[in-house]
Amino acid sequence: MPGGYEFASLIHAIKMVSSKSSALSTETKEQLKTLSKPLHIQVFVTLTCSYCPTAVQIAHGMALESPLVISDMVEVVLDVGGIFIEIGAIPNVEFAKDVVKLNALKEIEVDCDCKTRAAGEGAKAALSAYRYLIES
Repeated sequence: MPGGYEFASLIHAIKMVSSKSSALSTETKEQLKTLSKPLHIQVFVTLTCSYCPTAVQIAHGMALESPLVISDMVEVVLDVGGIFIEIGAIPNVEFAKDVVKLNALKEIEVDCDCKTRAAGEGAKAALSAYRYLIES
């Protein structure tokens, strides 16, 4: 039984199969019709990734639309003591200086959820709303 954010993927898959509707775009459905050989899609997920359910739902939708597509959600557990992420030494934020607040190091200020006060954060806002609905 999936846990974390992936429980929503299970519920979505059940609803999708029972309604026989993937909600994929017409263009994507047409592209799937051009497949000539089997395709096995494996989406590797972690239970704390808020982006993973969307990828899983798209893959499952493709499997619903094409008999040549098989999709799997594969849970991955990383057993590490820590992670260090380095994006770059010199932030390239000149384009945003008049839109968002920069700190003394000329980095875009974000809160603990990596949110800014800038418009254009639609994807993050949508995921935040999704997360709120799932957790409430």
